[in-house]
Amino acid sequence: MARPHERRARRARTATFLALAVGAAAVVFAARRVPREALRPGHWLAKLPAPAFLRVERVSAAGLPPAAQALVDAALAPRAGRTWLPGAPTWTERELLERFPFLEAANPSRDWRGRSVTFYAILRMPVARVVRRGKSPAWLGESGAVFEAPEGTYPPMALPEVDLGEPGDTRLPALSDFLAAASRGLPAKPTRIVRVEGGWSIETADGTKLEWGTLDWTQEKLTRLSQVLGDAGRRFGSGLTADLRYFEDGKILVRPARVDPAVAMRARN
Repeated sequence: MARPHERRARRARTATFLALAVGAAAVVFAARRVPREALRPGHWLAKLPAPAFLRVERVSAAGLPPAAQALVDAALAPRAGRTWLPGAPTWTERELLERFPFLEAANPSRDWRGRSVTFYAILRMPVARVVRRGKSPAWLGESGAVFEAPEGTYPPMALPEVDLGEPGDTRLPALSDFLAAASRGLPAKPTRIVRVEGGWSIETADGTKLEWGTLDWTQEKLTRLSQVLGDAGRRFGSGLTADLRYFEDGKILVRPARVDPAVAMRARN
């Protein structure tokens, strides 16, 4: 049998372990039920007693179209009439960028005398319109981010449409890089890009169709494709289909419009 002092030590260790387990369970239980906003530093720091000059009476955004302005102002409205410590504008900017992915920046400017904070917002610039099955239309940004924005946030723009099929990807940097290169390297601007098995299929404004495959070797493909289409265009006219899925094997297959698919011209890289 264990000695009395050993039994006491064992009971103490058991009690400590149980107390820690109960405490951890309580923290997890509370965290799942407390709103996420309440856990942010700006929320609970604003409730601390502070001098009157730290109080902010008006919080607003500027530089946004009406559709987006209404959403951002509604998110900022509950923050008016509260204490704002010196770091609060920076924390709030981070929260705005996380909540509204269509924002590229929301630079805060604090008027201490007027007791107001204004966030000068900059919209994320899209490079394509994104279509996803079962999801609202979205946009592809210059950095590759796929994001949604309220209808009317952007004016009508001549951007290509990207059909992703099943939703899932929220970042496509390789595709945004391709679009930047293609805008300079293709004979005509891409109008529609569809994700297919094994890569991407592209249609351009002059009727050319490109079975592009994966987004590797983009610059090399563009250089060789320009040469091939120039030669094929003189022979067969417009409306060509070029298959670059075998580019790594040194092949680009070109098929003229309204011609038996079996009749094709093979251009070697």
